[in-house]
Amino acid sequence: MRRNIVGLVWLVGIALTILVYQIGPDRIVWNAFGWLNDVHAAVDALFASLAVNTFELMRALAVGLFPVFVVLALVAMRRGLAARGALVAVTLVFVLLLAAPLRHGEIISDARWTGAFLVVLAGSIAMTRRLTAPAAPWPAHAPAGQTPWPQPPR
Repeated sequence: MRRNIVGLVWLVGIALTILVYQIGPDRIVWNAFGWLNDVHAAVDALFASLAVNTFELMRALAVGLFPVFVVLALVAMRRGLAARGALVAVTLVFVLLLAAPLRHGEIISDARWTGAFLVVLAGSIAMTRRLTAPAAPWPAHAPAGQTPWPQPPR
């Protein structure tokens, strides 16, 4: 082992001895636990504030993703993809989750907001995947001049 590492160990040990002597050997354990308690309280407060901010973000996402889902479903229906059932089902569940408490004058619970967010998120992801999926292969035995896309009227 190199001498500078041994010297550094001795230097840290002497500094620790001086620190313990200044604080008081009998109080060092109590001060260490007090410091750990302060760190725990700070981390707990941080997580509490993150939880509040997360629920606010989730509520905003639920409201913001609903129009995204509706537009994606309408685009999918315009392209001839199956989306009408999803549009009706997601809209119905979204409205029931968020409008039912308001009708009775209650505050919308976090569980309802979470459910609404998850429903709209799943619908938006499903519509996105449906719109970005590769087109079905056109049969090789199709008549000449026929394309997989409908022709505009002439």
